[in-house]
Amino acid sequence: MFRPARSVMIAIACGFLLGLHQSSATVVMTNEDFNTWTTGTGYSNYYFAGWTGLSMRLGSAAYGSPQASPPNALWLNKTNSGTNSYIQTPLLPDGMNVVEFANKCFQTPGTNVYLVETSTNGFSWTTNFNNITNKSIAWATNTFTNIVYNPVYVRVKKVSDSGGNLFLGLDNFSFTYPPAKVVVTNLTVTPPPPVLDNTPVDVTADLFQYGIVSNLTATNYWVLAGVTNMIPMTNTAGTSWITSSNIPGVPPGNTIYYYVVAYFQGPDALSPSVSFTSQYTVVTRSFFSTL
Repeated sequence: MFRPARSVMIAIACGFLLGLHQSSATVVMTNEDFNTWTTGTGYSNYYFAGWTGLSMRLGSAAYGSPQASPPNALWLNKTNSGTNSYIQTPLLPDGMNVVEFANKCFQTPGTNVYLVETSTNGFSWTTNFNNITNKSIAWATNTFTNIVYNPVYVRVKKVSDSGGNLFLGLDNFSFTYPPAKVVVTNLTVTPPPPVLDNTPVDVTADLFQYGIVSNLTATNYWVLAGVTNMIPMTNTAGTSWITSSNIPGVPPGNTIYYYVVAYFQGPDALSPSVSFTSQYTVVTRSFFSTL
């Protein structure tokens, strides 16, 4: 009598998600030069267009002249006033990448120390850059990179000062969008193993988008005997993608490697994104006889 027997070997080789940087212009998301704000005559708390300032003042061109961006600049108070003065952004709904601003000491040299913080709720703060020191009476630009994909507040907070005239000037804030990113994960083959000879299969994957992603496409690559083939993928719903046609069945004894690549555009796009690589070995149906 003949008894069918079958076997299959499936191997998954997990690598790292690759973020291959593609040259793209960093896009300014928002900026603030304080020139439309109403100036005051002393240090107080400010609330304007979602910004919040504690123990600060706005100076005209005559106050700390010249300004980085006339006519106004923002000045944080001396720490011996009994409080740590700060300036806080509105909620940045698209997250952030690079924050840039000008800073200087007021009129006579001294030392100002401040930090840059972020918060998701405006109450609990995380220090991202600590003990930043400014000793110059000339405007200089500081740039900090902190990629955040969720809505976030940013705060510059003065923590200490010493020496001469101790007011800290800030001006020309700008924030850029976080780089567009797509994470490719959850690769599967359908039908699942065991995969036997000449059985067509589909490849599915989840594509998760971060930042402002546009023109997203995905391609499945499969490698057989050193030859790379490609099949476009279709978005079925939400994050789910599937090959637009089957990967053809192949004869037994072959090992097929497959991976998914996402191509997209967006601010400073990290495109393409490459999934980990999986493989399966095709095994034939075999028959043996017994008496």
